[in-house]
Amino acid sequence: MPYCTTADVALAAGGDKFLRELADYDRDGARDSSAVDAAIATADAWIDGELAKRLAVPLATVPELVKSISMDESVYILKRRRNMATEADRDDHVERLELLRSIKTGDSTVGEDPQPAKSSQVVDAQTPRDSDKATSRDSMKGFW
Repeated sequence: MPYCTTADVALAAGGDKFLRELADYDRDGARDSSAVDAAIATADAWIDGELAKRLAVPLATVPELVKSISMDESVYILKRRRNMATEADRDDHVERLELLRSIKTGDSTVGEDPQPAKSSQVVDAQTPRDSDKATSRDSMKGFW
């Protein structure tokens, strides 16, 4: 299930007219649905690739934050394919990438409660210790 729809991408592009300009590859005056679908699929794969270390992807329910990232990234992909991406578009892309990496490291969340399922790649950093290996100030004398 994609994280956003063609209508969402049209909204992010500034309306159907602008989306048509970005996605009319055969120049017949109508947007090419396959181009928009491919941009959405590429954006979603990019999002999944960034979040896979922290969350089970694809996400079962789509948080608004992920939907927004997918919408904006789909428009960026369409602009980039037409060589219409501006420096501001590239800066926005970098900000979205930083946000996804922040979610991946656990510094940010996708804004959904409860959080989506964790990825199977996430493991606890703590390992159990044997109780007979107790460490105390006295047993560590001479180590510092």
